[in-house]
Amino acid sequence: MFVEAINSQNIITPRQGDLGHDLIASSGPVFDYDNQFIEYSTGVRLAPFTDDVHGLIFPRSSISNKWLTLANSVAVIDSSYRGEIKLRFRYLWKMKETIEGYSNINLDKIYKKGDKIGQLVWFTERVVTKIIEVPEFTNCDDSERGEGAFGSTGK
Repeated sequence: MFVEAINSQNIITPRQGDLGHDLIASSGPVFDYDNQFIEYSTGVRLAPFTDDVHGLIFPRSSISNKWLTLANSVAVIDSSYRGEIKLRFRYLWKMKETIEGYSNINLDKIYKKGDKIGQLVWFTERVVTKIIEVPEFTNCDDSERGEGAFGSTGK
């Protein structure tokens, strides 16, 4: 699989045995106090050689050392997207900006420019399903799980 990249120094090819490409912040954090997120640029733009290549961006395990969570949990990069890859995070406390221009954000607990901020995982198969509406299930067996949800399995 081949992908063209602009600013390829901010995307690190996985080592043997690793799954995802690390994405590096090309900017410091940009704080949006109104919408309560912190955004980072990567400077990376990608163009797969085929329409069947898509990507998912996951948080890195280092996020457990930060007071951040990826705002959309997992980001989807469609094969047709050509814009810059940016990552948005929620700060785990309410962000406040003071009149003096300072904030309550602990800068030691967020990413900085040059930090690895996410993992891009490529996948190549696109499965398109057809949804058929029915008044009740007639063509499926009951499962062991049934309708149990939210931690109900294994009890």
